Amino acid sequence: YIDKIDVNANSEYFSQNQIENIQNLVDIEFEKKFKSKNLIYDENFLVDIKKNISDYIFNEGLYFFQISLLEKVENDQVSILYDINNVEPNYVKEINIVGNTRTKDKVIRRELEFAEGDALNDIVLEKSRENINSIGIFASSEIEKKDDGSVLVTVKERSTGSFQVGLGFNSYEGATFIARLDENNFQGSGRKVNFTFNNADDKSEYRIGLIEPYIFNKNLNLIYNIEYRQINLSDQSSYNYDDFNTEVGLNYYIYEDLIHKTSFGYSITDYEITDKNNVSDSILNLSGSNAKFLINNSLTYNKLDSIIKPTTGNYFRFTNVLSPVTNSTDGYTKNTINVRQYLSGTNNIYSFQGMIGSIVSFQNETIDNNDKFALGGKWLRGFDNYGAGPRDSSTSYIGGNNVTALKLDLLRPLDKFSDNPIYINLFADAGKVWSNKSTPTYNNESIRSSYGFGFNYYSPIGPIGFSWGFPLTDEPEDIKRMFTFSIGYLN
Repeated sequence: YIDKIDVNANSEYFSQNQIENIQNLVDIEFEKKFKSKNLIYDENFLVDIKKNISDYIFNEGLYFFQISLLEKVENDQVSILYDINNVEPNYVKEINIVGNTRTKDKVIRRELEFAEGDALNDIVLEKSRENINSIGIFASSEIEKKDDGSVLVTVKERSTGSFQVGLGFNSYEGATFIARLDENNFQGSGRKVNFTFNNADDKSEYRIGLIEPYIFNKNLNLIYNIEYRQINLSDQSSYNYDDFNTEVGLNYYIYEDLIHKTSFGYSITDYEITDKNNVSDSILNLSGSNAKFLINNSLTYNKLDSIIKPTTGNYFRFTNVLSPVTNSTDGYTKNTINVRQYLSGTNNIYSFQGMIGSIVSFQNETIDNNDKFALGGKWLRGFDNYGAGPRDSSTSYIGGNNVTALKLDLLRPLDKFSDNPIYINLFADAGKVWSNKSTPTYNNESIRSSYGFGFNYYSPIGPIGFSWGFPLTDEPEDIKRMFTFSIGYLN
């Protein structure tokens, strides 16, 4: 356990006010850790504090310093000391790059935190090395200061192309075949190109994407995507549709772990009615081709320790879709917030997941069912996809303009020391979808809820999940699904 964290800074190099500010910075981070009641030794936590100290000193206009992290252990307590001292001034005279037989020099140079003539210290070198490794096209990298004032950057290239084929299965969508082709260093430029094919019983998706890094010589990524989808909703809503989308946009890190994406898109959707007697009027009126423009924005903050099997950390995502008023659509704005929080106890993993969303028409018109929110499936276990909420019939799901959902899970390993553990999962879900300009035949907007249990097996070929869900509160028109089985993503 972390007992205390102190700072020792050279008073001949730092002013008394600067030393106090550094200590305050450390105290604030330690206080957050103390309030969370999670004082177990965490190297990443200490490294993050070191980075924050470095950022503060750099902002004070000081460059020639080093930070040593010292530890003193007594029983199960460790005392931490950040020892900060000045070093001899050092400037970069020349930068030499070796080992990049394919990758262009500029791809590496733009990841460096320094250029010729800049001040140099170990922290800047380490940050530059982390930047190079983070782009994912090198097996390793080293940065070395030379006695003559030059800097040698040595990289070892690796294969940057991959082809993946996968097969998944879950009780909601059936079997899913996924094929993906990626090239993360196209023509040695650091440009990323990918092609994805995703085929399930009720849908097929084809997607081509391009990411051009450092557009306009800024730390911005240019994004371009083309996507074609065929979706079969005949069983749930009495129609099918084909959807062609193209978008161009930018994404960038506002700061570490927080990324903003903005894009402009164009969509053409062709609706095919499979049952005119049961399909909703709003979809019947859309029969044929419909076009709309889309302006998308999202903010994503991800501090989870894993995507596949998270045990600690939190996740937040806000998305906004703006569809201007055009000849084919009345226009709307759609906002969705997703949050996830994971906590680890002695043997248990506790998770909280929440969602809230709203869509509003600019001209107070009926929102297309395809753009509304639905409830059921993975967000409300014990109910089928499109299983809960307003509907006209069993094959005409309407959904709603607003949605909120909550998932609570407790995971406990049956053998926590296994390389392929099995977890028992106890869960409770609740959600509500509501608000329509028209009045569906079955329009009960009550809260639906469920509870259940399951088993998650993290096998060598990927996660496998079994779950049994039991509705607590439901309506007669809802469609239930007690047992579900999944191979692949389980969260």
